[in-house]
Amino acid sequence: MTTWVKIVHLESFKRLTNLPRAPRFLLTMVFPILLSASNLSAQRYTAMLDLSGRSAGADHPRLRPSQLEAFVDSTFAQKMRRDHIPGAVFVLVKDGQIVLEKGYGFADLEARTSVEPRRTRFRVASVSKLFTSVAVMQLVEQGKLDLDRDIDDYLGTFKIRNPYPNPITLRNLLSHSGGFDQEFRGRHAARRQDVLPLREYVRRYQPDVIFPPGKFMRYSNYGIALAGYLVERTSGEPFADYVKRHIFAPLKMAHSSFTQQGFDKADFARGYLYKDARWKPVGTRYTNVVPGGAMAATGHDIANFLLACLNGGRLGDTQVLEEKTLRQMWQRQASVHPDMPGWCLGFYERFTFGRRAVMHTGNTIGYTSVLYLLPEEHLGFFLALNANDTRFGDEFIREFHAHYFGARARPIRPVPATARHAEAVQGTYRLNLYPLHRLEKFANLQSSFEVRVEAESDGAITVRAPGQQRRYVEVGRLLYESDGGEDFVAFHTDSKGHVTHMLVEWDKPFTLERLAWYDKLPFQRLLRNGFLLFFAGSLFILPLSLRRRKRAQLSKMWKVAL
Repeated sequence: MTTWVKIVHLESFKRLTNLPRAPRFLLTMVFPILLSASNLSAQRYTAMLDLSGRSAGADHPRLRPSQLEAFVDSTFAQKMRRDHIPGAVFVLVKDGQIVLEKGYGFADLEARTSVEPRRTRFRVASVSKLFTSVAVMQLVEQGKLDLDRDIDDYLGTFKIRNPYPNPITLRNLLSHSGGFDQEFRGRHAARRQDVLPLREYVRRYQPDVIFPPGKFMRYSNYGIALAGYLVERTSGEPFADYVKRHIFAPLKMAHSSFTQQGFDKADFARGYLYKDARWKPVGTRYTNVVPGGAMAATGHDIANFLLACLNGGRLGDTQVLEEKTLRQMWQRQASVHPDMPGWCLGFYERFTFGRRAVMHTGNTIGYTSVLYLLPEEHLGFFLALNANDTRFGDEFIREFHAHYFGARARPIRPVPATARHAEAVQGTYRLNLYPLHRLEKFANLQSSFEVRVEAESDGAITVRAPGQQRRYVEVGRLLYESDGGEDFVAFHTDSKGHVTHMLVEWDKPFTLERLAWYDKLPFQRLLRNGFLLFFAGSLFILPLSLRRRKRAQLSKMWKVAL
């Protein structure tokens, strides 16, 4: 299969996400047929019928507050101690109620201020993108925006430099398939007064469109910023004001904002880095990518958002989004592989022991967050840390599923004759979250995330990433499952059958590009250092050469004079 991103019809995923609560024997007979109709591998999701003898949605164990609190207390205490996390907040909602909201540790270590879920505000980083997506969909509901119309039609005199015939649409922006290169310039501001107006940011720092829109998935902060600008331009309200008026106020999210104010207040969690065996507070950073990462909120505020999401877009008597619109946002729009999680509208998919969730994570210097929804279980939770720790949330999700759903890993059924596939995928791959067409590409030589895939004699592969390694067995053509069942990786081939990319579900659905020998870090660094040495040598030799030439000219002049 050579198609990279598969755009799925909006109704096609209802077969998976809207299953009726039928008896288990009926689900067992019908479920594989539904999966086949959705063009998803039945084998990939058989775990949904392999959860300690229970079906996925029929007899969910009740989450008693005392039992839940004991589990979360124990899990957070262990992970916060191990990973040196100063403070955290956790909220969980189920069946229209807040089951648990609790703070852990300190919002400010120096002041010894405790985290309080109804008072302490955290920066939520990329979780902000969900609220931007909701704002877009509100205007889609009103007929003011169209998901499939060329965004240039909404931009007025400002246009996107798109060299491809197919237009960039809002659907592309919300599913990270707009084809934009990465753009690091202009993302941050030193002071709040230096934050650029949204129009100025998207106009001044527009990246190149390097892939045909809708063909490749490439995580794009700029794309979400552009979606936020369309909200601002279409509504006639500044973006932060629009979200406050049409989302935060109706959902009683009184302590949430996109304004990047009050970072020094007592109710704000201070971000920390753990270095040299001690915590160090991070300095305040402001972002110009406001719709993509500027939001701050309390745990309780996010709980109200979760309740609205799981109650058809309604909190109490207030409707912020229609239920059918929410369902549309949760349906897969773009996928790197038919058997791998993909991007929805704002949200992305995750499958844990067979259960499908929609979610988003956030990570910025000093802060980490996870927003997680299980729509079919009417359950959702949010956690935030005032430190950087992406494995915290990933581990918690798996442990939560194992503890409350009795999930057990299903037997891995490798496909036969896979040794040649393992040899074909062997190589070095690099995460493609860096610019390809600008000088910033060279900065990647200092912080590149590279992964080595090694073939084993039995057809399995070992994936070695910084700080970890994991063994995978092929369970479908170029689709590999880890020995422990934690995740899958897949590989993409071009029209000639050559493996070009690795597809992973680590934190988010990400793509890694396969590297030729001359693109690997050792050679690139050797090349860079050679150029730097040549340049430094030139700076040293050039003055000597000029001095020697001048002396030769003076000597010649003296000889002529004599």
